[in-house]
Amino acid sequence: MTGEMPRSDEGREASLSSASVSCDLSVVVVNWNLRALVLEAIQSAFDTIQSHSFEVIVVDNASGDGSAEAVRDRFPKVHLIQNAENRGFGCANNQAFAIARGRHLLLLNSDARLLPGAADTLADFLDAHPDVGICGGQLLNPDGTPQNSFDNFPTLATELTNKAVLRRLFPARYPSRLQPGIEIRDVEVVIGALMLVRADLAGRLGGFDPGYFLFLEETDLCYRARLEGFRVCQVTAARAVHHQGRSSVRRLPGLSRIEYYRAKYRFFRKWSPGPRYAFLRAGAFLKLFPNLLLNLLAGLFTLFLIPRVRERIGIYASLVAWHLRGCPDHPSLRHAGGHAKERR
Repeated sequence: MTGEMPRSDEGREASLSSASVSCDLSVVVVNWNLRALVLEAIQSAFDTIQSHSFEVIVVDNASGDGSAEAVRDRFPKVHLIQNAENRGFGCANNQAFAIARGRHLLLLNSDARLLPGAADTLADFLDAHPDVGICGGQLLNPDGTPQNSFDNFPTLATELTNKAVLRRLFPARYPSRLQPGIEIRDVEVVIGALMLVRADLAGRLGGFDPGYFLFLEETDLCYRARLEGFRVCQVTAARAVHHQGRSSVRRLPGLSRIEYYRAKYRFFRKWSPGPRYAFLRAGAFLKLFPNLLLNLLAGLFTLFLIPRVRERIGIYASLVAWHLRGCPDHPSLRHAGGHAKERR
């Protein structure tokens, strides 16, 4: 462990290549109001990383629950960047990348916990495969069942049809956790809750695109890594427990879905401009209406007594209203203070 860096109370921007390499891994944890869980995440790094030197960098996005103070008190050797405002997941990681001293950057969600051997396994894999730029592990629910830990790039098919159906009908093209027994697999995207990135590659790519506040940041990063000729892989032996339900996605579902649509449109506008982007915007908007109607009918049949049905009605109504206003910058989780990562 290399933990002698001075702590900083304010986030700062710097070149992603400004720090010199002095350890194997820089464990980067971005936090927003998950005090108990972020302490577990940090502790899991100290408890489980055995065969590689490492440092831990925590970026706190203006938490109001005492997270930063708790990290400072319990882990005085951890480098803490304490932002005065919520800068989102990608920008906060870029702050950590700017001062990271590891050969590789290990992204660990504040609501995730490394299991023994996870980080070492990912680092060994990356060292043994120079053609791999990014790798991820297997995320688990607290009960040990697997979560989706990788994904496909968004396409018209995935966004305008049903991704779960595509995974069942075309498992070779749309792989999922439903295909057990695969130890190493090439994938398009690994989920950022547990992701290892070559530091020199992150520097070459300029880190995360700061235009994404929540959702698809790692999708964009993996896309650019593959454009550079690097493979992206999942290593299932590297495991982490991921407490999905504690994130702001569950606490602010309506804003979270708007944020997902905003990120999706940015990805298409960036990588599939022109007719595909226009078709996506039109198709995604039209797809909202049958979903809203079906949930309204379900609400009528249940006299609107089921909370989950009422929540879904509110989500689809918010999405329709946001589209009718021209998809403005407001409302946004950026302004509501939410950032914690969660996947579909």
